[in-house]
Amino acid sequence: MREMGWWILDENHTPQFVGTGVDPAMRYHDKVWKRVAEDHIGPYHISTVFLGIDHGFGEGPPLLFETMVFARGSLSDLEMERYSTWNQAVAGHQAMLKEVRSWGWKKRIRDEVVGAWRLFGLYSRVLLTRIGNLRASKRDTPRPTPPRRHW
Repeated sequence: MREMGWWILDENHTPQFVGTGVDPAMRYHDKVWKRVAEDHIGPYHISTVFLGIDHGFGEGPPLLFETMVFARGSLSDLEMERYSTWNQAVAGHQAMLKEVRSWGWKKRIRDEVVGAWRLFGLYSRVLLTRIGNLRASKRDTPRPTPPRRHW
């Protein structure tokens, strides 16, 4: 089992283990997270990044790169793959682009509807919470007495 810790990319895009704890994180924070590739296909955002932390969690080869697909308006990822090397990540990104293109218009429309419905649910909950807070604050605050007029 490997030790958990921080990884960086050298000038050849080869991952290098730099240590555990806060010290390596502070020393190499600007080199930890790097974008490998990013594309948009219709409503989908495909992003491949170097994570800087082994997401294999010590089992098998270190999984340091990740490709994720998001739909506009979605609160979560639709697809995700992880890789050990830069070249695998580039090839995986291209494979994910091909996969997303194969989904066709039916999946795109369904994902748009699902994303819109989730946003509607989120916004309605926020609005109802704020309305409830306004009503509660009106009940809890004493009403000001109107000023007396002296004629």
